[in-house]
Amino acid sequence: MTATPSLVDTGLGYNEEKTLERALEFIVEEKPALTFIHFNEPDAVGHETGHDTPAYYREVERIDALMGRLLDTLEDSGMMEDSIILFTADHGGIGKGHGGETLLEMEIPWIIFGKSVPAKGKLRSAIVTYDTAATLAYILRLTPPDVWRGRAITEALEDDDSR
Repeated sequence: MTATPSLVDTGLGYNEEKTLERALEFIVEEKPALTFIHFNEPDAVGHETGHDTPAYYREVERIDALMGRLLDTLEDSGMMEDSIILFTADHGGIGKGHGGETLLEMEIPWIIFGKSVPAKGKLRSAIVTYDTAATLAYILRLTPPDVWRGRAITEALEDDDSR
C-alpha cells in the first residue's frame, strides 16, 4: 500500500450524491490506500428536525442506498477483495441535540465490512469514536502517535478460532 491517504471533498455545491459520485471516480481511478467519505445530511437533519424522526430516517435510508452503490462499484471494479469499509457516525442524539451522557447521545453505529473481515455480528468490545482512527491505523500497519486515546478494535479483524 503505497498510495497516500486522501480526503474527498465536494468542492462547490454540496450534496450526498455528488459526494459519492466524486468519491467513486477517485477510488476507481486512483486506487488509494485510504479514502474518507463524509455524508453530512443525517447529522444536519438530526440537528434541524430532530433525531429519531421520519425525516432523519429518510436520510439514513438514503445513505444506505449510497453505501450500496459504493459496495457495487468496489465489486464491479475488482477492488472489493482488498477493501475494508468502516461505517460510523460522530454521535447519537436526542431531540435536536447531543453532547450529554445518555446512551442515545453517545451510542453510534460502528460497522466494519470487507472480504478480509470475518463476519462477527455484534462485537463484545465497547467502542468509542476515537477507536475508529486507531483501528484504521492498525489495518494500514501504521503506528499511531502516543497521544491518541483510541485503541484498535482487533476483535473485529480476528477469526474466532485465533483467540
